[in-house]
Amino acid sequence: MLLTTHALFGIAIGETVPEPLVGPAAFGSHFAADMLPHFDHPGIYRQSSGLFGRSPMFWMVRVGDLLLAVLITILAALIWPERAVSIVTGALCAILPDLLFISRVVRGRDLWPRFDYFHRAIQWFERPVGIVTELMLAVPVAWLVFSGRLM
Repeated sequence: MLLTTHALFGIAIGETVPEPLVGPAAFGSHFAADMLPHFDHPGIYRQSSGLFGRSPMFWMVRVGDLLLAVLITILAALIWPERAVSIVTGALCAILPDLLFISRVVRGRDLWPRFDYFHRAIQWFERPVGIVTELMLAVPVAWLVFSGRLM
Protein backbone atom coordinates (compact mmCIF):
# COMPACT_ATOMS: atom_id res chain seq x y z
CA MET A 1 0.00 0.00 0.00
CA LEU A 2 1.21 3.49 -0.70
CA LEU A 3 2.71 5.44 2.20
CA THR A 4 0.28 8.26 1.46
CA THR A 5 -2.70 5.99 2.15
CA HIS A 6 -1.12 4.71 5.37
CA ALA A 7 -0.33 8.29 6.42
CA LEU A 8 -3.95 9.34 5.84
CA PHE A 9 -5.14 6.52 8.11
CA GLY A 10 -2.56 7.56 10.71
CA ILE A 11 -3.62 11.22 10.50
CA ALA A 12 -7.27 10.20 10.98
CA ILE A 13 -6.26 8.17 14.01
CA GLY A 14 -4.19 11.09 15.33
CA GLU A 15 -7.21 13.36 15.01
CA THR A 16 -9.64 11.04 16.81
CA VAL A 17 -7.89 8.63 19.19
CA PRO A 18 -6.70 9.67 22.68
CA GLU A 19 -2.98 10.46 22.70
CA PRO A 20 -1.55 7.44 24.52
CA LEU A 21 -3.24 5.11 22.01
CA VAL A 22 -2.38 6.96 18.79
CA GLY A 23 0.95 5.20 18.14
CA PRO A 24 -0.21 1.62 18.72
CA ALA A 25 -3.52 2.17 16.88
CA ALA A 26 -1.77 3.71 13.87
CA PHE A 27 0.90 0.99 13.82
CA GLY A 28 -1.83 -1.66 13.89
CA SER A 29 -3.78 0.11 11.16
CA HIS A 30 -0.84 -0.46 8.83
CA PHE A 31 -1.28 -4.22 8.94
CA ALA A 32 -5.07 -4.04 8.69
CA ALA A 33 -4.74 -1.86 5.58
CA ASP A 34 -2.07 -4.10 4.03
CA MET A 35 -4.49 -7.04 4.19
CA LEU A 36 -6.72 -5.26 1.66
CA PRO A 37 -6.08 -5.32 -2.10
CA HIS A 38 -3.69 -2.47 -2.88
CA PHE A 39 -1.32 -0.96 -5.40
CA ASP A 40 2.05 -2.31 -6.32
CA HIS A 41 3.87 -2.79 -9.59
CA PRO A 42 6.51 -5.46 -10.22
CA GLY A 43 8.52 -3.08 -12.41
CA ILE A 44 9.22 -0.92 -9.38
CA TYR A 45 11.52 -3.56 -7.91
CA ARG A 46 13.38 -4.48 -11.09
CA GLN A 47 17.11 -4.41 -10.54
CA SER A 48 19.06 -1.84 -12.50
CA SER A 49 22.31 0.03 -12.40
CA GLY A 50 20.58 2.96 -10.69
CA LEU A 51 21.02 4.13 -7.14
CA PHE A 52 21.27 1.07 -4.83
CA GLY A 53 20.48 -1.09 -7.86
CA ARG A 54 16.90 0.21 -8.13
CA SER A 55 15.06 1.35 -11.23
CA PRO A 56 14.13 4.99 -11.88
CA MET A 57 10.47 3.90 -11.57
CA PHE A 58 11.19 2.74 -8.01
CA TRP A 59 12.56 6.12 -7.03
CA MET A 60 9.78 8.09 -8.75
CA VAL A 61 6.97 6.07 -7.15
CA ARG A 62 8.46 5.43 -3.72
CA VAL A 63 10.16 8.79 -3.13
CA GLY A 64 7.24 10.71 -4.63
CA ASP A 65 4.87 8.76 -2.40
CA LEU A 66 6.99 9.47 0.68
CA LEU A 67 7.13 13.19 -0.12
CA LEU A 68 3.34 13.31 -0.58
CA ALA A 69 2.84 11.49 2.75
CA VAL A 70 5.11 14.01 4.50
CA LEU A 71 3.34 16.94 2.80
CA ILE A 72 -0.16 15.88 3.83
CA THR A 73 1.04 15.18 7.37
CA ILE A 74 2.57 18.66 7.67
CA LEU A 75 -0.55 20.22 6.18
CA ALA A 76 -2.85 18.43 8.64
CA ALA A 77 -0.58 19.39 11.55
CA LEU A 78 -0.64 23.04 10.46
CA ILE A 79 -4.43 23.04 10.09
CA TRP A 80 -4.97 21.52 13.56
CA PRO A 81 -1.97 22.63 15.66
CA GLU A 82 -3.68 21.52 18.88
CA ARG A 83 -3.47 17.90 17.61
CA ALA A 84 -0.18 18.29 15.70
CA VAL A 85 1.79 15.88 17.90
CA SER A 86 -0.92 13.22 17.62
CA ILE A 87 -1.25 13.75 13.87
CA VAL A 88 2.49 13.40 13.25
CA THR A 89 2.70 10.42 15.63
CA GLY A 90 -0.22 8.73 13.88
CA ALA A 91 1.19 9.27 10.39
CA LEU A 92 4.70 8.17 11.39
CA CYS A 93 3.53 5.03 13.20
CA ALA A 94 1.20 4.13 10.32
CA ILE A 95 4.06 4.18 7.79
CA LEU A 96 6.76 2.80 10.11
CA PRO A 97 6.49 -0.87 9.02
CA ASP A 98 7.18 0.17 5.41
CA LEU A 99 10.10 2.36 6.44
CA LEU A 100 11.83 -0.75 7.78
CA PHE A 101 12.03 -1.77 4.10
CA ILE A 102 14.81 0.81 3.70
CA SER A 103 17.23 -1.72 5.18
CA ARG A 104 16.56 -4.07 2.26
CA VAL A 105 17.12 -1.28 -0.27
CA VAL A 106 20.32 0.04 1.30
CA ARG A 107 21.89 -3.08 2.83
CA GLY A 108 20.36 -5.74 0.60
CA ARG A 109 18.87 -7.64 3.54
CA ASP A 110 16.02 -7.29 5.98
CA LEU A 111 16.53 -5.72 9.38
CA TRP A 112 14.16 -8.23 11.03
CA PRO A 113 13.56 -11.19 8.70
CA ARG A 114 10.62 -12.67 10.65
CA PHE A 115 8.85 -9.34 10.84
CA ASP A 116 9.43 -8.80 7.13
CA TYR A 117 8.13 -12.29 6.34
CA PHE A 118 4.92 -11.57 8.29
CA HIS A 119 4.58 -8.15 6.68
CA ARG A 120 4.87 -9.61 3.17
CA ALA A 121 2.69 -12.66 3.91
CA ILE A 122 -0.41 -10.61 4.82
CA GLN A 123 -0.28 -8.70 1.54
CA TRP A 124 -2.08 -11.18 -0.67
CA PHE A 125 -3.07 -8.77 -3.46
CA GLU A 126 -0.47 -6.25 -4.62
CA ARG A 127 -1.05 -5.31 -8.23
CA PRO A 128 -1.34 -2.13 -10.30
CA VAL A 129 -5.14 -2.46 -10.35
CA GLY A 130 -5.06 -2.30 -6.53
CA ILE A 131 -4.84 1.47 -6.93
CA VAL A 132 -8.64 1.39 -7.35
CA THR A 133 -9.08 -0.02 -3.83
CA GLU A 134 -6.58 2.45 -2.43
CA LEU A 135 -8.37 5.40 -4.00
CA MET A 136 -11.71 4.09 -2.72
CA LEU A 137 -10.20 4.17 0.77
CA ALA A 138 -7.88 7.17 0.59
CA VAL A 139 -10.24 9.71 -1.01
CA PRO A 140 -13.00 9.47 1.64
CA VAL A 141 -10.44 9.38 4.47
CA ALA A 142 -8.69 12.45 3.02
CA TRP A 143 -12.05 14.20 2.81
CA LEU A 144 -12.81 13.33 6.44
CA VAL A 145 -9.34 14.39 7.57
CA PHE A 146 -9.22 17.72 5.77
CA SER A 147 -12.90 18.67 6.07
CA GLY A 148 -12.63 18.78 9.84
CA ARG A 149 -15.38 16.19 10.23
CA LEU A 150 -13.20 14.05 12.49
CA MET A 151 -12.39 16.87 14.90
